[in-house]
Amino acid sequence: MVQHKKAVDAEGNLQASDFGAFYPTGYIVIAFERYKDAEQVCQTLRDSGYGKQDCSIHTAEKVAEAAQRNIDDTGFMARIGKSVAAVKKHLQAAQQGATFVLVTRLTMTTPSA
Repeated sequence: MVQHKKAVDAEGNLQASDFGAFYPTGYIVIAFERYKDAEQVCQTLRDSGYGKQDCSIHTAEKVAEAAQRNIDDTGFMARIGKSVAAVKKHLQAAQQGATFVLVTRLTMTTPSA
């Protein structure tokens, strides 16, 4: 059985972890080559009913730092599973300058008129 525990990042966003590795349960993680594209997608989601807290933009530098720290600090169980492999892909994309969007809710509310 895979063990997931909930943690909170520096901004207070709820995150799940799998034996110490970030495990994006309940998240959609999207990498964009251009910051402007990430910003546009987040704005479109917000205009469609997602709350500001449900769609966040993360710079390449921030993701690379967090991913590397996550890789360095994970336990053995996370390293033999899929979680660290996903974090390594995030690190590679960040090292190439990608901007990330994390969508933290898969349902939306109806926008007010």
